[in-house]
Amino acid sequence: RAEGIEQTSTFTGRVPHDEVAGLMAASDVFVLASEVEAGGTVLAEAQALGLACVATPTWAGRFMVEPETGVVLPTAAQRDDDALVASLTEALAQVTDSIRAGGYLPEAIRSRARQRFGEATFVTACRELYEQACNAITGSAESTQ
Repeated sequence: RAEGIEQTSTFTGRVPHDEVAGLMAASDVFVLASEVEAGGTVLAEAQALGLACVATPTWAGRFMVEPETGVVLPTAAQRDDDALVASLTEALAQVTDSIRAGGYLPEAIRSRARQRFGEATFVTACRELYEQACNAITGSAESTQ
């Protein structure tokens, strides 16, 4: 707020679970400023709604956000609060300027989300993961016999 972004931003604080989807659907940008974030499913959900994303450089942020779907903050943003605020301010300005200029089109973001996180992709990835796990177990069991 000290950076003057309260005129164009809504700071909700904690939101009841049943209100989250409605708030996200009414937004232009989704920010996930977590210090630690393993899965980051919420980033896929935001992209499925067509929202450009700004995320801290956690594993999830680096994996889930691509240049065409948003901005991942620099690693320096996690060093201290001042660096985080400066990085968030810069990233939000960059994303909102791009949206105003016709970038980060919601349909393009939704399409990319379907490609990366849709049902077919998810099922295929899970099947491959389970096959690898089973093969690893089977290979270990065979080598000890």
